[in-house]
Amino acid sequence: MNLRASALVLGLIVVVAACSTPGGSGTPAPVGSAPDVTASDDAGASNAPTPTAVAGSGFCDPANLYAEVISWDSGAGHRTATVQLTNIGTVGCKIHSLAKPQLVGGDGTILMQGSTPTSTSTLSLDSNDIVSTMVQDANYCGSAPVAPVTVAFVFPSGEGRVIANPVSPDDVDGVPPCNGAGSGGQIEMQPFAP
Repeated sequence: MNLRASALVLGLIVVVAACSTPGGSGTPAPVGSAPDVTASDDAGASNAPTPTAVAGSGFCDPANLYAEVISWDSGAGHRTATVQLTNIGTVGCKIHSLAKPQLVGGDGTILMQGSTPTSTSTLSLDSNDIVSTMVQDANYCGSAPVAPVTVAFVFPSGEGRVIANPVSPDDVDGVPPCNGAGSGGQIEMQPFAP
C-alpha cells in the first residue's frame, strides 16, 4: 500500500471515530435523523421486554372482582338475589363457576352459609367481562341482622372471598322468613354465566 492510500485510510478512520456517539453503537446516524436511544445511552431506559399476563392463565385476584346485588325477589318463603360479577382488573383471568355462597349482615356476620362446591368448572373473564348468578336462601331464624344484608362468594382452593355491594345501604330484603327453627337455613347459588 502506498503512502497516499495509507493516509486516506487513516483519514477515514478519524472521520468515522469523530462521527460516532460515545457509548453508542459506533455507527454514525444518517444526516437529518435522531440517533436511536438504547439502554447504554439513557440509564433510565430499558430494552427488557415488559412481562404481561396471559389472559385466562390464572385465577382472578378477588381484589379485581366487583360483585353487586342487582335485585332481590321473594316467593314461597325464599329470597332470590340476582348478582353480577365484573372483572375490573386489567388482564383476563378465570373463576370457578360455583363458589360457597353466604348471606352476610352489614356488620360482617355470616347469617347463612352454603356448601363448598364439588364442581371444578371454570369461566374465563377478560377485563371488564360481566357474569351473573342467582342466589336463593330460605328459613332464616336468627336474630335481626344489621343492614345492609348482601351475599358473598367464597371461591374454592383458597382463591378468596368476594362480598357483593348491597342493593341499598338499608337493604334487608334478602332475609327470608323463619319457616321452622329446627330445620336450619339454606342458601345456594346457580353457576356464574355470561
